[in-house]
Amino acid sequence: MSRGSLKKVTLYFVIFCLSLSFSFSVFGSFEGNKELQGRIDSLRQEANNLMNMWSQVDLDTTENFTFKKNLQLGMRDSDVRELQKVLNKDPQTRVAQTGYGSPGNETDYFGPATEDAVKRFQE
Repeated sequence: MSRGSLKKVTLYFVIFCLSLSFSFSVFGSFEGNKELQGRIDSLRQEANNLMNMWSQVDLDTTENFTFKKNLQLGMRDSDVRELQKVLNKDPQTRVAQTGYGSPGNETDYFGPATEDAVKRFQE
């Protein structure tokens, strides 16, 4: 996600927090009312939307990484870790769901799981 998108998500989050704060100060006059429940439901939906947007924010610098060498099965190199980060951005090309090679647990080893993920990426 670009820095502009991150700023936009952050702005939405701040607006949400402010509206939530304001809403709770106003809710006292609506207690027990259907309007109160409607506002709560609306705020919950907005919170879910913001959490979904925030979960997609990627503060990783991988998008600026340039691969300068050929990578192959069996090698160990820091470039392999960067490759795994790129592959892990898409659920369809993840190196692993959990453990070594999974998002946040990328390794410098180009093993069979990385090779399989590259093949899925190339399809």
